[in-house]
Amino acid sequence: MKKRNLCLYVFFVLSRMVSGLGNEGYVSYGGYSGGLGNASVAEIDAWSCVNNQGALAFVDEPSFGISYDLRYGLKEFSTRTFIVASPMFNGVTSMQFSAFGCSLFPVYKTGLGYSRIFGERVGAGLHMDVFNFKLNAQESTKVLATFELGLLWEIREDLTIGFHLFNPPAVAYRIGSYEERMVVEYRFGFAYAMASKLKLNAEIAGNDRDQPIGRFGINYQPVESLEINLGFQSLGVALGAGVKYDFADWEVSFSCRQMQRAGRVYSISILKVL
Repeated sequence: MKKRNLCLYVFFVLSRMVSGLGNEGYVSYGGYSGGLGNASVAEIDAWSCVNNQGALAFVDEPSFGISYDLRYGLKEFSTRTFIVASPMFNGVTSMQFSAFGCSLFPVYKTGLGYSRIFGERVGAGLHMDVFNFKLNAQESTKVLATFELGLLWEIREDLTIGFHLFNPPAVAYRIGSYEERMVVEYRFGFAYAMASKLKLNAEIAGNDRDQPIGRFGINYQPVESLEINLGFQSLGVALGAGVKYDFADWEVSFSCRQMQRAGRVYSISILKVL
């Protein structure tokens, strides 16, 4: 009975994702972001390549990374994301590739972006995206092109405000005889360093179809190379925790989020600074 109920719930979630193709469900934000409950729109690191391209403008070292999300113990919901970011052309150029699912409803996202600083404290970035997906065996592969953009304002050294918008053109696609469109997604939040080893993150995220949700995260750094995160997300009452460890030029992050009904989401990411 429990397995049957889980299958029905997964089918319901998958149906929602099919009818609302967007960005949130098909990329991995990295293990560090997962530990913060994904309240990472105002974070400045290489994973801003997927979190907020405006924040990526403040990254000053080339790097590449890979992240893997396993949702609810089902490989059909797994997500793999690869990123590359490098300062060049008076800004930061980025690339990302994400693969969602397996043979059942695969979704691939490929993108290129450019970010730069305006003045001393404002960063802005634009990322062009191409989605490839297949709804069923009878349908041909669909290709959609859209873009996302981000802004980050570094008000002080201890306070940043970030904004991210995905798919502002509200690109549409056809399913059988009717037309569907990708959702327009937004994120707005801040990161505040309350003390030298303690930081608070919060954001509001949503899309043009559903009610907005709140995300909150706390980051504690007991020693220079280790960070511990706790996070909360109002949708599904998700509680999360994670750790990030730095050694040499490598960064490894792991997180686990417990969803009230669906189960656990495990995220792991590895970043290399070149």
